[in-house]
Amino acid sequence: MRPLLLVSSMALVLMSCAPSNTPGSGPSSSGSGGEQVSSSGPKTIRIAMQAQAEPNEGIINVVSGASIGGSAAFEHELTFHADLTTLNPQSNLQAVMATQVPSLEDASWRVFDDGRMEVTWKLRPNIFWHDGSPLKASDFVFGTMIARDATLTNVPRSAGTRLLSEVVAVDDQTLLMRYPQPYAGANQGIHTPALPEHILRPIYERGELTVFQNHPYWTTEFIGLGPFKLGQWESGSFLEGRAFDQYFLGKPKVDRILIRYYGDVNTMIAALLAGDLDVLPAGAQLDTGQLRVIRDAWQAEQKGTVQPVPKGTRNVIPQMRGQDLPWVKDIRVRQAIAHTIDRQLLVDTLLDGLTIPAYVSITPEMEAFRLLEQRGMSKFVYDLAAAERLLNASGWTRGPDRVFRNAAGQPFDMEVTASAQADNIKEIEVLAAQWSAFGFQSKPVPFPPAATNTDELKAIYPGMMVWPASSLLNAIQGFATDQIPTERTRWRGRNFGGYSNPAYDRLTAEYNATLDPMKGQSILADMMKIAHDDVASIPMYYAALGLAYRKGIDGPGTVSPNQAANMWNIHVWEVK
Repeated sequence: MRPLLLVSSMALVLMSCAPSNTPGSGPSSSGSGGEQVSSSGPKTIRIAMQAQAEPNEGIINVVSGASIGGSAAFEHELTFHADLTTLNPQSNLQAVMATQVPSLEDASWRVFDDGRMEVTWKLRPNIFWHDGSPLKASDFVFGTMIARDATLTNVPRSAGTRLLSEVVAVDDQTLLMRYPQPYAGANQGIHTPALPEHILRPIYERGELTVFQNHPYWTTEFIGLGPFKLGQWESGSFLEGRAFDQYFLGKPKVDRILIRYYGDVNTMIAALLAGDLDVLPAGAQLDTGQLRVIRDAWQAEQKGTVQPVPKGTRNVIPQMRGQDLPWVKDIRVRQAIAHTIDRQLLVDTLLDGLTIPAYVSITPEMEAFRLLEQRGMSKFVYDLAAAERLLNASGWTRGPDRVFRNAAGQPFDMEVTASAQADNIKEIEVLAAQWSAFGFQSKPVPFPPAATNTDELKAIYPGMMVWPASSLLNAIQGFATDQIPTERTRWRGRNFGGYSNPAYDRLTAEYNATLDPMKGQSILADMMKIAHDDVASIPMYYAALGLAYRKGIDGPGTVSPNQAANMWNIHVWEVK
């Protein structure tokens, strides 16, 4: 009951003390009332995210790897930059900078008898960088060269970037990508970044790599291709976007956006309820309890729209790097831990019953999920008796204090960690309480809120970490050996727990090279079976972020679960 009481208390606090001005909230467009924004002066939409979403390492910094972040990072990229394609709300590829998505049917995607592959992209005419310079196909060639330069960084690259053998600018509007082998994701258009050659190449060619990596281009001097260009940026407070008149899909319908960053999610929600904000997108990282607070406050007078945004699975990831850890030494211990999680209780108490439990890292609507069930997916349901039998078989028995101990009398200690957002802290508190009640000595240890080495902390935690697999790509790379973060990779990578299985890696390579969608789903099912039979992670439930926007804002809405970022169509958002 404790999480429900916390949510209810939060609702009362928010509705009773919502401030009209908050520290670090940035300039107001025209007073504190939300609907006044559209009635005088430039049209402005005020957006908010939590403080850790601020893109201090770069808006699309392929050097630091900042662009591999979650929804918040992608919200910024979609606002200030652009890709060849995007995913529409139905998860179908949609051309953006390209005139069309390449396909095997029209020969823009060709596979040769020796296995080589070519993909031809035609760029839309009249695409301009924010400084007015025309986009050229050579900007993609340069961007790919930077993304593949191992002297700049050891950040793990996506399969699409790694597998490219050559990128050629046939002419200013035609880009040819060559691969030494088939690659199923070659038409996704998000692996080859466009970088402004006219700005960055002179710096790069001087060989001053540190200067290049730390150049203000990536942050305060960013020049992109998106619907909004960078305006005023007050670090720790707000970032302004100004409508780009030459945006290739048409000038945005509002003149200005203002993204504010909040250190406290309750303060952010209070600002929305007070009318000081207009939109909290998926990148604001609202959980369902916080979404309910907004819904309940708005519902009576229909002051706005609130809806969940689906986003992959929420998982417990065991640390696999320490060979002496009990769950690393014996798979039965990992199986036992999986049996001790009451997923339905978590869904009912932490997510208001708005989602369902999960037992694998892919979603039920996928063909691979159906095949996985046919092939005998391991499903570790809540079963404390089964957990105890597995622990006993692996040498752990209850002591007089009901705590499980090994033959040497040592108690079963297990920390559980997550980032220090309020909802995450509640979640790991509930998990630690479940495990302690069962017989583990478990305690919640969130990452320090102001930690500057979060990437490292996500790789060296000593026990269990709660983290989302926010898309299919995250789910796949979360078990891949080449995605294990290390000091050499500057702690970047999606395989936080350090799990490694050669059979999984071989299937991943085969999956990436399979162009037949149905065969690809079959391989994906086999991959997930290996990972989840090994209990490389313990999915708990299908996660959802929150979207909330006030009455008078038009445009935000449903998004693809594999691209959980609302700003994919921000150029059509409007203040009415």
